[in-house]
Amino acid sequence: MRTLFGLSQDENEAHALLNLLFKDGFTKDEVSIVTKTSADELATLQSSEDAEVRALADQVAHGSAVVVVRAGEAHAEKARQILTQHGALLREGPWSVNTSQKDLKIRTHELHDGEYVLPVVEESLEIGKRPVERSRVRIFSRVSERPVEESISLRSEKVHVLRRVASRNVTDADKNLFLDDAFEILEMSEEAFVNKVARVVEEIVLTKEVVEEVKTIRDTVRRSDFQIEQIAAFTVKPELEKEFLAYYDHDLAWTQRPYNEFQPAFRFGVESAEAHKGQNRSWQAIEGDVRKTWEALHPGSWEVVHAAVRHAYEKARS
Repeated sequence: MRTLFGLSQDENEAHALLNLLFKDGFTKDEVSIVTKTSADELATLQSSEDAEVRALADQVAHGSAVVVVRAGEAHAEKARQILTQHGALLREGPWSVNTSQKDLKIRTHELHDGEYVLPVVEESLEIGKRPVERSRVRIFSRVSERPVEESISLRSEKVHVLRRVASRNVTDADKNLFLDDAFEILEMSEEAFVNKVARVVEEIVLTKEVVEEVKTIRDTVRRSDFQIEQIAAFTVKPELEKEFLAYYDHDLAWTQRPYNEFQPAFRFGVESAEAHKGQNRSWQAIEGDVRKTWEALHPGSWEVVHAAVRHAYEKARS
């Protein structure tokens, strides 16, 4: 996996590059934009171990924008060509930018049996083959006619009647000559007749030739990795702890729930105030996000603790 940083003059130019990458088949998981309004991502750039990446962060802080591409070798090379062709200043650095980290849901787990297993998942590439139709050879059979001629000798008969002078005595064979009689002589002739005989004079032979080629398949596979970060325990100032205890005695003791059940809510309210420090956002502006985060950690308990969270948030900001 490679990480490319393309520096643009401003956010509009960066969005234009982003659209070009989308048109070329890149996904939102592979490309993103870091601007001076992207506080978390900008801070990550500024804290990078790579000096050139930190220099990009300084440019972003002064109004430029950075297109971040995280992709496999083939896609990264294609992104490099697109970014350089359209005038982006290209840098390549280590994987230290996670532009979606602000959207992660943090889940808290207790180790009941002494361990909690996080599986590392890695994809492998499996290449198979299947027959597909590439083209066809179509052969048409048609019957055509052509004129032919042959010569043949034909015979015909013609009867000729001749009279000739005779002088001889009548014999016994001639005793019936004085009787009326009739004679016919056949005239024969030959006529041509046609008989057609079909013979195979040519054959069309269809065969297939199989040609094998070695084709290299290139793709990307994913692997889930874990970045381990040691977080110091969050502590509430003693004066705030006293304030929360007094608030519990006055406004929450009637619920008959012990104070230690509300302590995580008070702490969460202080943490939320720290997370939004310097933004001057009221409780009404952040309540939806705070509730969503709390419900992800403690499903179904918001209605019980929301007053404690709000009180802690407002006290921590004052």
